[in-house]
Amino acid sequence: MLLNYIKFISTAIRVYSSGEAANLKGDYDSVSSTYDQFYSKNLSSCAMSLMEKLPIESGSVIADVACGTGFFTHKVAKKVGPSGKVMATDISDGMLHMNELNAKAAGLTNIDFKVSSYDTFLKSIANETFDGLVCGWGFCYFNQSLFLKEAYRTLKPNGFLGLIENKDDSLKEIFDIFQKVLLRNPTVLKKNVKVNLPKSSGKIAKQFKNAGFQVTNDWEGDMKLKITNPDDVISYIRNSGIASGFLDAIDPTKMDKLFAEFHKLVKEKIAKEGSFSVIHRYASVLAKK
Repeated sequence: MLLNYIKFISTAIRVYSSGEAANLKGDYDSVSSTYDQFYSKNLSSCAMSLMEKLPIESGSVIADVACGTGFFTHKVAKKVGPSGKVMATDISDGMLHMNELNAKAAGLTNIDFKVSSYDTFLKSIANETFDGLVCGWGFCYFNQSLFLKEAYRTLKPNGFLGLIENKDDSLKEIFDIFQKVLLRNPTVLKKNVKVNLPKSSGKIAKQFKNAGFQVTNDWEGDMKLKITNPDDVISYIRNSGIASGFLDAIDPTKMDKLFAEFHKLVKEKIAKEGSFSVIHRYASVLAKK
């Protein structure tokens, strides 16, 4: 399970790292131009399972927190219409820039963009401002109790909160191999990695309820890719954003060696099984205030 992998990393880092936090923002900036081609394209059906359930009305004011390149931003903007507004925020300048470019190309003018952390953004918002709030693939990086507290405060009565996130066993096949490589080379980790992935949609639902929300739906699913070339597996890791917060934790002088060992193990697995599985396993929750 990825959660066990993260615990392993944390143990190794306490021994070998300086304690400095990995640069999540920098990793997302670096994949901003390839993110849609790799991540959004492949996980669009997963994200649509949430988008289609959001109770968005024309004229609504909606926040898209950790908005990225705009998968939710633009669809929500079209739904709220010209009389509504979307407030889109992300810590990554690069991701937000791509979001703005995509919005401009789509002729959307009802979106306010702001480079900000989730907590700084939400704390700047008055009570009961939003009709809804959506968060795709960012919850794992947050202080989750703080996020839910601020989301509840900034939502209007009956306002909704929709969230989708990778589960702790998502991409297990990739991280199992990375764990083998890191066990051989624990000193490649130089920075601290902070990720808190949920075990299930039920666990997220419980967090929502504890924060005062009424959960209306929770569900899980997955997306599977079969890859037959080890180079393509590495390209997916380095260009999709799935390793954001991990890549910056690795000593750059040892990056090539680490990926060479990873490549060898993936090649052996493909030779044995015919392909390599990349499986995103996700959890999603929809609730109202």
